Amino acid sequence: MIRVSRLQIDGVRNLNAVDLKPGAGINLFLGDNGAGKTSLLEALHCLSRGRSFLGSGRHEFLNREQRKAVIVAHLARNDEPSEVLGIQREPSVWSARAGGQDIKSLATLAEKLPFTVFHPGLHRLIEGQPEDRRRFLDFGVFHVEHGFLQHWRRYRTTLRQRNAAIRSGASINEITVWDQALVEHGEAVAQYRRSHLDRISSFAAEHLQRFSPALAKISLSLATGWPEDQTLHEALGECLGQDRELGFTSRGPHRGDVRMVSAGQRIAGRLSRGQQKMVALALLLAQSEAMSEQGGVPVIGFDDLPSELDTEHQRIAVEVVRRLGAQIWITGNAAPPGVDKSGVDKVFHVEQGQVSELV
Repeated sequence: MIRVSRLQIDGVRNLNAVDLKPGAGINLFLGDNGAGKTSLLEALHCLSRGRSFLGSGRHEFLNREQRKAVIVAHLARNDEPSEVLGIQREPSVWSARAGGQDIKSLATLAEKLPFTVFHPGLHRLIEGQPEDRRRFLDFGVFHVEHGFLQHWRRYRTTLRQRNAAIRSGASINEITVWDQALVEHGEAVAQYRRSHLDRISSFAAEHLQRFSPALAKISLSLATGWPEDQTLHEALGECLGQDRELGFTSRGPHRGDVRMVSAGQRIAGRLSRGQQKMVALALLLAQSEAMSEQGGVPVIGFDDLPSELDTEHQRIAVEVVRRLGAQIWITGNAAPPGVDKSGVDKVFHVEQGQVSELV
């Protein structure tokens, strides 16, 4: 179980010299629009994954004058000693340290601080690009399947080498020499994804049933990135001519997706914005529960909760993540009516980039 016991922020949008000590359970951050509430969650997301969760450019969260963000968190995990994790982000470079040691990989950040957030743009999981769904799925796979990262890295490296050979006009033999490794690691990546998606599906079905019986009919399945009636090796061979014309490898887990189907049809384009939010919320809760089974409950944020969910869905969402023992960060203009005030650990007021704890 992980929680942030102290968070210091400087240079994230309008946040400067922020130093706060959140509680282990529910934390409310209240203030007017533009005060900096969402930026707090952006800072946590940056510390966890090196980027914002918003759809803007990778560096748009940086303060426009400083163009440098520094974020430091003290992390408490069960009964272990507290660990300090920090990142410095500039437009073209980043550096990070954990426990006094340099961090060279963003994957290490994610491992140190698993953080996920329900936000207004999360409906992109349903209406957005396959990349949005792959990124969401892989976040969970990374935290529950310890062999996944090695296979994914090897696959990506091999894919770059195969694509370089294709673009250089190399011979068929010089291209296909990479296929054995691509198949080995690509099929392993797909299997890890399928296993995790199976876990998520059962949890998501329960939540969707509570949200709306109509949504409960939605089924989730993995599109591996190549035809179901072929092995990856067969798919690579069949598309080799096409790939040489395109200049890249067109089959593999880098083209994978999560299919969401109801009554035999994909749900994209068929759901209202409110229904999209409910499906996205069900997926976030389901993934958190799947991670919890492996002892890796993430820190969970709810951005602008009162505006995004009605009172009953607020209650359900907070109830689920609280049952998991997660540390919860909730932002809003006012205290969400679906959150039991007696269960709130701390309340903070956010105004013009300043954060103060309310007694």
